[in-house]
Amino acid sequence: MKHSIKNILFVFTAIIFLSINTSYSQSLELYHNDILVNNDTILMEGNVIADSLYTYVFQGDTTYYYAYELDIDIDVKNMSNAPMSVHTKKTHLKIIAGTENYFCWETCYAPYTFESVHAIEIPGKETSDIYSAHYKPKGQLGNTMVAYTFFNELNPNDSAVVTVEYSMDEASFIGENHQTENLFSNAYPNPSTNNICIDVKEASSDKYELQVFDLTGRKIQEEVFAKGQAILKMNIEELLGGTYIYSISSEGNILKSGKFFKLP
Repeated sequence: MKHSIKNILFVFTAIIFLSINTSYSQSLELYHNDILVNNDTILMEGNVIADSLYTYVFQGDTTYYYAYELDIDIDVKNMSNAPMSVHTKKTHLKIIAGTENYFCWETCYAPYTFESVHAIEIPGKETSDIYSAHYKPKGQLGNTMVAYTFFNELNPNDSAVVTVEYSMDEASFIGENHQTENLFSNAYPNPSTNNICIDVKEASSDKYELQVFDLTGRKIQEEVFAKGQAILKMNIEELLGGTYIYSISSEGNILKSGKFFKLP
Protein backbone atom coordinates (compact mmCIF):
# COMPACT_ATOMS: atom_id res chain seq x y z
CA MET A 1 0.00 0.00 0.00
CA LYS A 2 2.84 2.36 0.91
CA HIS A 3 4.57 1.62 -2.40
CA SER A 4 1.34 2.40 -4.30
CA ILE A 5 0.97 5.74 -2.52
CA LYS A 6 4.61 6.61 -3.28
CA ASN A 7 4.14 5.72 -6.94
CA ILE A 8 0.99 7.84 -7.17
CA LEU A 9 2.76 10.80 -5.54
CA PHE A 10 5.72 10.40 -7.90
CA VAL A 11 3.50 10.36 -10.97
CA PHE A 12 1.49 13.34 -9.69
CA THR A 13 4.67 15.33 -8.99
CA ALA A 14 6.04 14.49 -12.44
CA ILE A 15 2.84 15.67 -14.11
CA ILE A 16 2.97 18.98 -12.23
CA PHE A 17 6.65 19.44 -13.13
CA LEU A 18 6.01 18.75 -16.79
CA SER A 19 3.01 21.10 -16.83
CA ILE A 20 5.02 23.93 -15.29
CA ASN A 21 7.97 23.29 -17.57
CA THR A 22 5.72 23.25 -20.65
CA SER A 23 3.82 26.38 -19.68
CA TYR A 24 7.05 28.40 -19.57
CA SER A 25 8.77 26.81 -22.54
CA GLN A 26 9.92 29.06 -25.37
CA SER A 27 8.78 27.86 -28.76
CA LEU A 28 9.14 31.16 -30.60
CA GLU A 29 12.23 32.78 -32.04
CA LEU A 30 12.40 36.30 -33.48
CA TYR A 31 14.72 37.33 -36.29
CA HIS A 32 15.68 40.63 -37.90
CA ASN A 33 17.88 40.46 -41.01
CA ASP A 34 18.38 36.75 -40.26
CA ILE A 35 19.80 37.54 -36.79
CA LEU A 36 18.19 36.09 -33.64
CA VAL A 37 16.88 39.03 -31.58
CA ASN A 38 14.96 37.43 -28.69
CA ASN A 39 15.19 39.79 -25.67
CA ASP A 40 17.39 42.20 -27.66
CA THR A 41 17.01 45.92 -28.33
CA ILE A 42 17.26 47.05 -31.96
CA LEU A 43 18.21 50.67 -32.72
CA MET A 44 16.47 52.22 -35.70
CA GLU A 45 17.89 55.61 -36.70
CA GLY A 46 15.62 57.92 -38.66
CA ASN A 47 16.32 60.68 -41.15
CA VAL A 48 15.40 64.07 -39.72
CA ILE A 49 15.62 65.73 -43.13
CA ALA A 50 13.19 63.26 -44.71
CA ASP A 51 10.70 63.89 -41.90
CA SER A 52 9.48 67.13 -43.45
CA LEU A 53 6.10 68.79 -43.22
CA TYR A 54 4.04 68.48 -46.42
CA THR A 55 1.02 70.43 -47.58
CA TYR A 56 -2.04 69.20 -49.43
CA VAL A 57 -4.47 71.66 -50.98
CA PHE A 58 -7.96 70.52 -51.99
CA GLN A 59 -10.72 72.91 -52.98
CA GLY A 60 -9.00 75.78 -51.24
CA ASP A 61 -8.42 73.92 -47.97
CA THR A 62 -4.82 73.30 -46.92
CA THR A 63 -3.83 70.27 -44.88
CA TYR A 64 -0.41 69.87 -43.29
CA TYR A 65 0.95 66.37 -42.67
CA TYR A 66 4.05 64.26 -42.13
CA ALA A 67 4.48 61.29 -44.46
CA TYR A 68 7.82 59.94 -43.22
CA GLU A 69 7.94 56.78 -41.09
CA LEU A 70 10.46 54.25 -39.86
CA ASP A 71 9.60 50.57 -40.25
CA ILE A 72 11.18 47.30 -39.23
CA ASP A 73 10.44 43.71 -40.29
CA ILE A 74 10.53 40.94 -37.69
CA ASP A 75 10.35 37.26 -38.67
CA VAL A 76 8.65 34.89 -36.23
CA LYS A 77 9.70 31.23 -36.16
CA ASN A 78 7.70 28.41 -34.56
CA MET A 79 10.34 26.07 -33.13
CA SER A 80 7.83 23.41 -32.09
CA ASN A 81 6.70 20.53 -34.27
CA ALA A 82 3.02 21.45 -34.13
CA PRO A 83 1.19 24.40 -35.71
CA MET A 84 0.82 27.39 -33.40
CA SER A 85 -1.64 30.29 -33.40
CA VAL A 86 0.41 33.37 -32.51
CA HIS A 87 -0.75 36.75 -31.25
CA THR A 88 1.33 39.89 -30.91
CA LYS A 89 1.13 42.94 -28.66
CA LYS A 90 3.12 46.12 -28.15
CA THR A 91 4.16 47.80 -24.91
CA HIS A 92 5.17 51.46 -24.76
CA LEU A 93 8.39 51.81 -22.77
CA LYS A 94 9.22 55.40 -23.71
CA ILE A 95 7.07 57.58 -25.94
CA ILE A 96 7.71 61.03 -27.41
CA ALA A 97 4.53 63.12 -27.30
CA GLY A 98 3.03 63.79 -30.72
CA THR A 99 4.45 60.65 -32.37
CA GLU A 100 2.57 57.57 -33.56
CA ASN A 101 3.41 53.89 -33.87
CA TYR A 102 1.53 50.86 -35.15
CA PHE A 103 2.14 47.29 -36.27
CA CYS A 104 1.02 45.03 -39.09
CA TRP A 105 0.30 41.34 -38.44
CA GLU A 106 -1.55 40.16 -41.53
CA THR A 107 -3.49 43.41 -41.23
CA CYS A 108 -2.28 46.84 -40.13
CA TYR A 109 -3.73 47.94 -36.80
CA ALA A 110 -4.49 51.50 -35.72
CA PRO A 111 -1.97 53.23 -33.42
CA TYR A 112 -4.35 52.88 -30.45
CA THR A 113 -4.46 49.07 -30.83
CA PHE A 114 -1.99 47.33 -28.53
CA GLU A 115 -2.81 43.65 -29.18
CA SER A 116 -3.69 41.78 -32.35
CA VAL A 117 -7.34 40.79 -32.71
CA HIS A 118 -6.65 37.68 -34.79
CA ALA A 119 -3.91 35.11 -34.32
CA ILE A 120 -1.68 34.00 -37.19
CA GLU A 121 -1.13 30.25 -37.53
CA ILE A 122 2.51 29.31 -38.06
CA PRO A 123 3.21 25.66 -39.03
CA GLY A 124 5.73 23.70 -36.99
CA LYS A 125 9.37 24.55 -37.75
CA GLU A 126 8.20 27.31 -40.11
CA THR A 127 8.79 31.07 -40.14
CA SER A 128 6.29 33.88 -40.72
CA ASP A 129 7.72 36.98 -42.39
CA ILE A 130 4.60 39.13 -42.50
CA TYR A 131 5.17 41.21 -39.33
CA SER A 132 6.27 44.82 -39.47
CA ALA A 133 6.38 47.63 -36.90
CA HIS A 134 6.08 51.29 -37.88
CA TYR A 135 6.97 54.60 -36.26
CA LYS A 136 5.87 58.08 -37.38
CA PRO A 137 7.94 60.79 -35.62
CA LYS A 138 5.78 63.58 -37.11
CA GLY A 139 8.51 66.18 -36.71
CA GLN A 140 9.41 65.25 -33.13
CA LEU A 141 13.01 64.69 -32.07
CA GLY A 142 14.07 62.16 -29.47
CA ASN A 143 13.96 58.42 -28.85
CA THR A 144 10.87 56.22 -28.57
CA MET A 145 11.09 52.64 -27.24
CA VAL A 146 8.45 49.98 -27.92
CA ALA A 147 8.56 46.30 -26.87
CA TYR A 148 6.91 43.78 -29.20
CA THR A 149 5.78 40.46 -27.72
CA PHE A 150 4.67 37.37 -29.65
CA PHE A 151 2.85 34.61 -27.78
CA ASN A 152 1.04 31.31 -28.17
CA GLU A 153 -2.72 31.83 -28.18
CA LEU A 154 -3.23 28.64 -26.12
CA ASN A 155 -0.34 29.32 -23.76
CA PRO A 156 0.53 33.03 -23.41
CA ASN A 157 3.55 32.16 -21.24
CA ASP A 158 5.12 30.64 -24.34
CA SER A 159 6.34 33.94 -25.76
CA ALA A 160 9.23 35.95 -27.16
CA VAL A 161 9.91 39.68 -27.02
CA VAL A 162 12.10 42.22 -28.80
CA THR A 163 12.46 45.94 -28.08
CA VAL A 164 12.88 48.55 -30.81
CA GLU A 165 14.34 51.98 -30.10
CA TYR A 166 13.40 54.54 -32.73
CA SER A 167 15.86 57.43 -32.78
CA MET A 168 15.19 60.80 -34.37
CA ASP A 169 18.12 63.09 -33.69
CA GLU A 170 19.59 65.99 -35.63
CA ALA A 171 22.89 64.11 -35.57
CA SER A 172 21.44 60.81 -36.79
CA PHE A 173 21.59 61.79 -40.45
CA ILE A 174 25.10 63.23 -40.37
CA GLY A 175 27.04 61.55 -43.15
CA GLU A 176 28.79 58.34 -42.19
CA ASN A 177 31.45 58.81 -44.83
CA HIS A 178 34.03 60.92 -43.00
CA GLN A 179 36.12 61.26 -46.13
CA THR A 180 33.41 63.31 -47.80
CA GLU A 181 32.71 65.21 -44.57
CA ASN A 182 36.33 66.31 -44.48
CA LEU A 183 35.89 68.00 -47.85
CA PHE A 184 34.07 70.82 -46.04
CA SER A 185 34.65 72.97 -42.99
CA ASN A 186 32.01 73.47 -40.34
CA ALA A 187 29.65 76.40 -40.79
CA TYR A 188 31.08 79.69 -39.53
CA PRO A 189 30.71 82.14 -37.92
CA ASN A 190 28.71 80.19 -35.36
CA PRO A 191 26.64 81.73 -33.89
CA SER A 192 25.85 84.10 -36.73
CA THR A 193 23.63 87.07 -37.46
CA ASN A 194 23.78 87.63 -41.23
CA ASN A 195 25.57 84.82 -43.08
CA ILE A 196 27.03 81.37 -42.67
CA CYS A 197 30.05 80.22 -44.66
CA ILE A 198 31.43 76.75 -45.38
CA ASP A 199 34.84 76.26 -46.95
CA VAL A 200 35.14 73.74 -49.77
CA LYS A 201 38.53 72.08 -49.25
CA GLU A 202 38.42 69.96 -52.39
CA ALA A 203 35.78 70.07 -55.12
CA SER A 204 34.41 66.62 -55.97
CA SER A 205 31.15 67.44 -57.73
CA ASP A 206 29.71 69.70 -60.40
CA LYS A 207 27.44 71.45 -57.92
CA TYR A 208 26.45 71.42 -54.26
CA GLU A 209 23.12 72.07 -52.61
CA LEU A 210 23.11 73.73 -49.19
CA GLN A 211 19.88 73.26 -47.26
CA VAL A 212 18.78 74.60 -43.87
CA PHE A 213 16.18 72.90 -41.65
CA ASP A 214 14.59 73.75 -38.34
CA LEU A 215 14.66 71.23 -35.49
CA THR A 216 11.40 69.63 -36.63
CA GLY A 217 13.07 68.66 -39.91
CA ARG A 218 11.18 71.26 -41.96
CA LYS A 219 13.23 72.73 -44.80
CA ILE A 220 13.58 76.49 -44.34
CA GLN A 221 16.04 77.59 -46.99
CA GLU A 222 18.20 76.18 -49.79
CA GLU A 223 20.76 77.36 -52.31
CA VAL A 224 22.66 75.66 -55.15
CA PHE A 225 26.36 76.39 -55.73
CA ALA A 226 28.27 75.67 -58.93
CA LYS A 227 31.55 73.77 -58.96
CA GLY A 228 34.63 75.88 -58.45
CA GLN A 229 33.38 77.96 -55.55
CA ALA A 230 35.79 77.79 -52.65
CA ILE A 231 33.23 79.05 -50.13
CA LEU A 232 29.53 78.25 -49.82
CA LYS A 233 27.98 81.42 -48.41
CA MET A 234 24.31 81.72 -47.45
CA ASN A 235 22.42 84.76 -46.18
CA ILE A 236 20.37 83.89 -43.08
CA GLU A 237 19.18 87.33 -42.05
CA GLU A 238 15.52 86.37 -42.49
CA LEU A 239 15.73 83.39 -40.12
CA LEU A 240 14.35 83.67 -36.63
CA GLY A 241 16.77 83.30 -33.76
CA GLY A 242 17.47 79.70 -32.75
CA THR A 243 19.26 76.48 -33.66
CA TYR A 244 19.18 75.16 -37.23
CA ILE A 245 20.47 72.13 -39.07
CA TYR A 246 22.30 72.41 -42.39
CA SER A 247 23.24 69.76 -44.94
CA ILE A 248 25.42 69.78 -48.03
CA SER A 249 24.38 67.33 -50.73
CA SER A 250 25.24 66.42 -54.28
CA GLU A 251 23.12 64.32 -56.62
CA GLY A 252 20.86 63.35 -53.74
CA ASN A 253 23.69 62.19 -51.45
CA ILE A 254 24.28 63.99 -48.16
CA LEU A 255 28.00 64.81 -47.88
CA LYS A 256 28.03 66.78 -44.64
CA SER A 257 25.58 67.95 -41.98
CA GLY A 258 25.83 70.08 -38.91
CA LYS A 259 24.21 72.74 -36.74
CA PHE A 260 24.48 76.48 -36.31
CA PHE A 261 22.86 79.05 -34.07
CA LYS A 262 21.15 82.14 -35.53
CA LEU A 263 21.34 85.15 -33.27
CA PRO A 264 18.12 87.21 -32.96
